[in-house]
This record gives sequence, structure tokens and C-alpha cells, in this order.
Amino acid sequence: MLAKYLHNQMVVILSIALFLLMPKNAFAQIQINGEDNYPLVNELTWRYALAGETSWDDVLTNKDEQWFKSPDTALSLGLINRNVWVKFSVNVTRFSTNDIYILNLGNATLSKVNLLHIHPNLYQDSKQEIGMNLLYNDDKYMDSPTNHFDLNLKLEGVHSFYLKIEQNGYFDLPLSLHTAKSAFNDSLSKHFYESILYGFFIALTLYHLFYFFIIRDPIYLSYLFFTIGITLQFGYMDGVLFKNIWPNIPHLNYLSAKLAIPLVSLSVILLSIHFLELTNEKKWIKTINKSILNVNIFVLLICLFFSLHISLLISLSILLLTFIFVPTISLIHYYIHRNSISLIFLISITFFVLTGIIITMGIIGIMPFDINNLWGTLKVAMCIQMLVFASAIAFRVRLINTERKKAINESQAKDNIIARVSHEIRTPLNGILGLSGLMEPLLNGVTKSYNHMIHQSATALLTIINDLLDVSQINAGKFSINLQSTNLHDLLTSTSQSLFSQLNSKDVIGKCIIHPLVPKYVSTDNDRLRQLISNLLGNAIKFTTKGNITLEVTKVPHTTNKYKFSINDTGNGISDEDIQRIFNPYEQ
Repeated sequence: MLAKYLHNQMVVILSIALFLLMPKNAFAQIQINGEDNYPLVNELTWRYALAGETSWDDVLTNKDEQWFKSPDTALSLGLINRNVWVKFSVNVTRFSTNDIYILNLGNATLSKVNLLHIHPNLYQDSKQEIGMNLLYNDDKYMDSPTNHFDLNLKLEGVHSFYLKIEQNGYFDLPLSLHTAKSAFNDSLSKHFYESILYGFFIALTLYHLFYFFIIRDPIYLSYLFFTIGITLQFGYMDGVLFKNIWPNIPHLNYLSAKLAIPLVSLSVILLSIHFLELTNEKKWIKTINKSILNVNIFVLLICLFFSLHISLLISLSILLLTFIFVPTISLIHYYIHRNSISLIFLISITFFVLTGIIITMGIIGIMPFDINNLWGTLKVAMCIQMLVFASAIAFRVRLINTERKKAINESQAKDNIIARVSHEIRTPLNGILGLSGLMEPLLNGVTKSYNHMIHQSATALLTIINDLLDVSQINAGKFSINLQSTNLHDLLTSTSQSLFSQLNSKDVIGKCIIHPLVPKYVSTDNDRLRQLISNLLGNAIKFTTKGNITLEVTKVPHTTNKYKFSINDTGNGISDEDIQRIFNPYEQ
């Protein structure tokens, strides 16, 4: 009841959080567009830095290199590991001479950024270096994780700007220029929605961690890896982790970026394994699944030793492979079983896979696009996807619990019938055994042998019925052990001799070896021990045609009352193919 109540409350809370997240872009845009008379940002051009080209003089004096024009003020170059020069200009009129403007680079993952500002009077002003490779700068004009510069645009005329950008990772530069007031409003709005977003991620993580400790279902652990991977990825891209968690450890930024995508890929594989129970599938499915899982684990480990650029290329390639494998195996699973669990997982994973493939291809450069324009929408979509996964997992758990209760009820009904019928059969069977015993001294010749066969058959049938009752008691949790002082030597000798008498027609020798340290009398359940020895010896006799069968009892070293029973035979043994199926019903 507690778990069900918490689940319902969590769904309500997370739905409210998701609703608050959705209007983010629109609200922020209203704040920005509320400021009139912005300075105009003229065309943006860029080029890759040449070898040895490190200073502002190098780029200002080199007039021969071709600069490439960006179609707008957002520049996307995909995955790179090199330096880029960017230049643009701002036309300031008398209507827009505010004291301070904020140049927002719109990307928190840039490794290092330097800015040179050339005023209309040709005065050059260089800004303090910022970026994710450096300690978090609390002295920035705004305490915001997004890289930005404060600009003094008091002079009318054309202001020229040069950016030197070092990037190891995804290069996306959506430049925007705002007044300080508008930038502060936008920053506050962004902080508010980021608090909701990451609070949403943390709530989902803690919620499923709680359920994992209660239910111990590994699918919740797989979902935890998924939420952690998504949180690391968004936290790295937004700069939230850098600002709030490790502002003095820049190296952790790249570590989180290296681990995020492999962790998401690995978690999706684990979700498919546990959701669809692929460990119980056919051998070829298990082999493929195990191979993909091992590849993901290997990639997760090796990404730690490569640069971020190479790590992202490797992990994104494996993510594409995972996105192809998981829906395919889900379709195969549904085709084989035709159950609702397969269908639910297939539906819940499809949107995530399609979105992931498009974004991955865009980042790698196969299908380039400006990810910044989709960033807010992507966050909302990911929140919806996480809720879809959570709902699918909850559905699976409820369905499994319902099926388990149904199976338990059916098993209890079957056991009740077996117990009742067995009790009813034992009454006339005991009558047959009693009457056969009374007739024994009155018969001779053929009739006596017939009566002996009747007695043996009835005894065997009674043994089977008693075994059925034992099984019913075990399933009902009522099976008990009756400990009593037992002459162990006599029990083993009499049991083995009666069974070894069956070896007279075989070329097999039976032995019963009781070591000297084994005492004569022990405390045990006489009937259960005899039953156990009889079953094991009977199985050895059945499958041994030549050689010997040995029942050996020894004392376990360094113990006071533990003994080891072993039965060795020279039979054919069990092949590797059969060893997994011998524990199935009706198999030998």
C-alpha cells in the first residue's frame, strides 16, 4: 500500500514539474524581446586557426586566409578538437548606447574562449579568458554557467570583435547580444527552469532507488543508470555541474562528458535485458545480447583514456548501434511471445530511439543541424521520455505481480487437490496392504507370489502418494523435519544393501564406506535421510551398467556434527547439453 501511494503521489509531482518546464522557451523569448533598440550584430565569419597562430596580432595581420560566412549568428561545426577564430561586428547607434551589454555565447562546454574588442576609435580591449578548462569564474558579470562577456558599447559606430575559441567536443556557438537588464531576466528565468529540470531528474533517481531497495528488481537499477547518464549529459551541456558541483575541478567536466553517453547506451541495453527478460531467451539471442552488452561496457571503460573528441565519436557510434539493436530485439521478442510486455517496451523505446538517432547523426556530422534551436524542446522531450520509461516499468512490475499471484493461487489450488486426493487414496490402499499381509500365511505356490506382487505394488504406490503429500507440504510451507536419535550405521547399511541387491544381474559392485570418525548415533530425520539416500542410489543403479557404485560418509573437517554423504558411480555421466534440462519437470 505504501509503495502504491508513493507511486501515485510521485506521478502527480512529476507531471506538475513537467508542466512547469514546457513554457521555458516562450517565457524567456518574451523577456528578451521586451528590450527595444538592440545593437545589430552584423555578419559572423569564422575560420580554423593555423598552426602557430596564437596571438591577436597573428590573426589581425594575416589577411590571406579565407573566412567562411555563417548563415546567421549561430555557428555549428559538429565534433572538433582544434582552435577556431570567429569575428563579427556590432553597429551601435545613438538610440542604443546603454552602459553594459552582455554577449552570450550560448554554450557552456567551450574549452577556452578569449575575446578582443576593437572600439570605433580603434582602441583594443581584451577580456579575461573563460571556459570549461579553467576554474569556474565567480567574477563574471553574471553568475551564470553559460559563457558570456560584458561589453562596453558606449561609443557610437562599428565595434569589431574577435573570438579565439579552443574546443574539444561539440562546437555550437549561438551568439546573442542583450542589455544587462534583459540578460539578468533571462538568467533568472533560466535558473528557475533549470532548478525544476534537475529537481525532476533527482526526484526520478531517488524514486527508483527507493523502489530498488524495496523490490530488489534490477530493472530499477538499469533505470537509475539511465537517469544518471541523462543528468550528466544535460548537466555538462548546461554547465550546471561545473557551476554547482565541482567549480574548482574542471577535469570532472570532461570526465562526466565521457561517461554520460556510454552510460545511457549501457542503461538502454540493461533496460531491454531486464524488461524483456532476455536472459531466458534462445541461445542466439542471448549471445547477441551479451556481445552488445560487453561492447558497451568496453566502450565505457576505454573512453576514460581518450580525448573527449575521440571518446564522443566512439560512444556516439556505439549509441547508434544500440539504437538499432534494441528496437530490433524488441520486435523479435514480440514476434516470438506476442505479449503485452514486449509491446509496451517497443512503444516506450521507439520515440527515444528515433530522437536519439537524429541527434546523434547531427552531432557526428552525418546530418548537421543547429542543436541550440532544439535544446529546450529536447529537454521537455527527454522529461516525457523518462516518464514514459517509468510508467512502462511500473506497468511491467504490476503485470508480473498479478501473474505471480495468479500462479501462486493456481499452485495452491493444485496442491490442495493433490493433498485431498492423496489422503483419500491412502485409506483404501492401507486396506489393501493390511489384507495382503493377513493373506500371506494362508497362501502358497503361485498364489503366494501373486499376493507378494500385490503387496509390493501397493507399497510402491503408497510411497508415491507420500511423496506427493511431501511436495504439497513443501509448497504450502508446512514441511517439517522430525529430528531424533538414529543409528546412522544401521540405516546406511540396510538401505544400501536392499538397493544393491538389484545389482546381481549387472556387472556392478556396490560398496558402503563409513569412515571411523562418523559416530554410530546422530540426530537426524530418519525417514527423510533414508528417502534421500534411496533416491540418489536408485538413480546411480539405474544408469550404471558396469564398474562400481560407492556410498561414502565422512566427517566434515573442523566441525562437530556435520557429515558429508557422497555417491560415486562409473556410469556414463551427464553431457553438457543435458545438464541444464535435468532439473526440468519430467526430465531424467
